[in-house]
Amino acid sequence: KAEALAGSKITDPDAKPAAEMTFGEAWDAYIDWADTSGKTIRAMRTIRSYGPYFAGIWGMKIAKTDIATLNKWRADTTKEGRRTHASTSKAVSALRTALTRASIDGPWQKMKAGVKRTASATAKALSEEEAETFLAKADAVNPAFRRFLRVLYLTGARTSEIAQAKVSEFAGTTLFIAQSKTGSRVVTLTPAARAYITIITQGAQGVEFDA
Repeated sequence: KAEALAGSKITDPDAKPAAEMTFGEAWDAYIDWADTSGKTIRAMRTIRSYGPYFAGIWGMKIAKTDIATLNKWRADTTKEGRRTHASTSKAVSALRTALTRASIDGPWQKMKAGVKRTASATAKALSEEEAETFLAKADAVNPAFRRFLRVLYLTGARTSEIAQAKVSEFAGTTLFIAQSKTGSRVVTLTPAARAYITIITQGAQGVEFDA
């Protein structure tokens, strides 16, 4: 199993010629080094968690594994939703770090950390017509939720920002966001956003936007 492979240790990785070293041996050597490098327990837990990702190439020789094989391994690692593209990219980046430290040249140097997404996996922006259709369906289920969605759509703000925003922070042409990912900020509203927020906030000063 991948976990068993990831947890195994070679006796002396430095005794083997670089040309004969496998990905698993290089990773184990990297783990041994990281353990004594002063990294935090949390950091080591994260690094060790990448070990199982390398099961498909664990016993392959680094210098002799071509880029096509590596790309297939990377694709197989993320297919069928077993792992996310982001986590695989982090694992690949960690592997590159380990191989760079091992000073072993090979086709792996052409491997990029990023994982290409297929067109179907890429988020698409809704057209105005599609957005209206979606909002109409939401209205039939929950009018308050529809108002929340429409404010998100018209302002482009984050969900958490609108969820915490208060009507009293609406100033006609702007919306003050007190708690944002990067601190407070001011959102300049489009005419459509101003018109809609004015309608739903009339007589409701001081209360939160519907969520």
